[in-house]
Amino acid sequence: MLARSSTMACAVLLAANACGARAPRTDTPPIGESHAPSGPAIDAACRALCALRPDYAGSSKPAPLFTLSTIDGAVVKMEELRGKVVLLNVWSSVAAGAVTAEMPELAKLAAALRSRKDVVLVTIAAEDYPEHATDLLKATLGDAKKYTVLVDRGAKVAEEIGTRRYPETWLVDRNGVMRARFDGKRAWSDPKVMAMLDATRDGAFCPVEIDGGYISGAGDTACEAAAR
Repeated sequence: MLARSSTMACAVLLAANACGARAPRTDTPPIGESHAPSGPAIDAACRALCALRPDYAGSSKPAPLFTLSTIDGAVVKMEELRGKVVLLNVWSSVAAGAVTAEMPELAKLAAALRSRKDVVLVTIAAEDYPEHATDLLKATLGDAKKYTVLVDRGAKVAEEIGTRRYPETWLVDRNGVMRARFDGKRAWSDPKVMAMLDATRDGAFCPVEIDGGYISGAGDTACEAAAR
């Protein structure tokens, strides 16, 4: 069992709840091992995740325990986010077209996560110069502080994660397991995103393996149905 996380070194932006998701809980689920459901519960666990069509899903990839600084210089350690669900978005200005198209969606999601203290959005900018990240954020959003942005000089963490293209987003559960990967820009204000995050914070995960377009595992039928 993993230990309760310590306080995050930087705050995720506050704003009103959105995305049309269910009303947030006021309690925080106890930290424990995530579990694979069985029977009818598989459909519920797979519904939102698979409807979003991840490019990868599984249970064998631990998130790297990196330490990076925000564009403002605050230090964030991945290990300090244990106990929280993390949506980890990796981007770079080298793919400015797709990245800038996605940034407003990420800002909406960051706003929607205000009341969920155990779910955080963290983005990693693979940039050698922090000002490149700042300039792109300001040009796109008018503000470089819409959500937490970490600077990955030399793309070392992106390489450790195994990033294949920018932008790329990982769903990391409360135990630090990278459950799903979404390649390319996505509509993060879609209500199914919040449903996926809430299902992950509840501890259940879809028992399915997705890689290279192949789907297998106990949840394969439920996942294929949800993705239609």
